[in-house]
Amino acid sequence: AVIRGRVVVFNQKEQEDFVKEGDTKGTIVGDREKLTYNNNGTSFVKESYDDGLIETFIFRNTPVREVLEQLKQFYGIEVVVNQDSLNHCFFNASLVDIPLMEKISLLCSAVGYEYQFENNTLTLVGSGCN
Repeated sequence: AVIRGRVVVFNQKEQEDFVKEGDTKGTIVGDREKLTYNNNGTSFVKESYDDGLIETFIFRNTPVREVLEQLKQFYGIEVVVNQDSLNHCFFNASLVDIPLMEKISLLCSAVGYEYQFENNTLTLVGSGCN
């Protein structure tokens, strides 16, 4: 599935033709589309893809713990919080179409936390909400 952007996907024969002759007969997959093999495994089936991404990153009075959990699940990161003070923090923002590091920066700025992101682990340090 492609969330944003475009990719070209080749089956085995198309890939061989591309390598040998530069022939680009692959299937283009764009924003919010996914590609699967048909039942006989000889061609692709392209279809629209909607995983709720737009709604996933719009927050209205959302507990910060829930925001962090969504980031953790979507990006496959680990999250470590050094204080329980985030239990009383809420977040209001739209983080749609914003890169991960900017999402983290905006969130931490809003709640008065500092962060480190290292080895796929986000560590938050702070004393409470702003």
